[in-house]
Amino acid sequence: MESVYNLPFPNRFLATISYFLADYLDNDYVYSLLTNNLKNFFIRSVCQYDYKSYPIRFVGSVAYSYSEILREVARGFGVELDIKKNPYLEYGHWDWSYDPKALKMALKECYARFKKPIMICENGWSELETVEDGKVHDQKRIDYLHDHIKQMQNAIDEGVDLIGYQHWSFIDILSSSQGFDKRYGLVFVDRDNFNIKNCQRIKKDSF
Repeated sequence: MESVYNLPFPNRFLATISYFLADYLDNDYVYSLLTNNLKNFFIRSVCQYDYKSYPIRFVGSVAYSYSEILREVARGFGVELDIKKNPYLEYGHWDWSYDPKALKMALKECYARFKKPIMICENGWSELETVEDGKVHDQKRIDYLHDHIKQMQNAIDEGVDLIGYQHWSFIDILSSSQGFDKRYGLVFVDRDNFNIKNCQRIKKDSF
């Protein structure tokens, strides 16, 4: 957080670019929109500094989701970027990482820097899921919650004022980019992208 927001060199998260657009890069309008936005970012926030003497950091999923466009734009400014996944982490169907220790590290870092109570407002594991004999077995989500809650407790034991945790989500809801294929809930909703069915609610094993 400190290197992103407070250091002189503006290593800022590209908040204006949603990673959801990564699914539509074959659309000329989307590709042009992202390319122009990234060019403007380099002009406003990189080129005015001695960027060849400072590391350029991209925070979050943006760098990996748009790695090819980032490399293309950066080369136009004489910058070579090396963007890759962490080979030591597990990734889900949509390239979200499974990294509970990083959650503890982030909690400790943020609390040490800003000394403010922390509430986690959105955290969960997405999966492709089906009903089997009237049940939904989501062991990976159970493991995810167990491991991340354990690391939250470790952070609390080490002094972090963590005051709340909101799981994403209680019930399967429509994903803005993957529809009902991408399921986060503790409760399964029996429908898909093209067939509403009866929307029956089924408690998953994680419930």
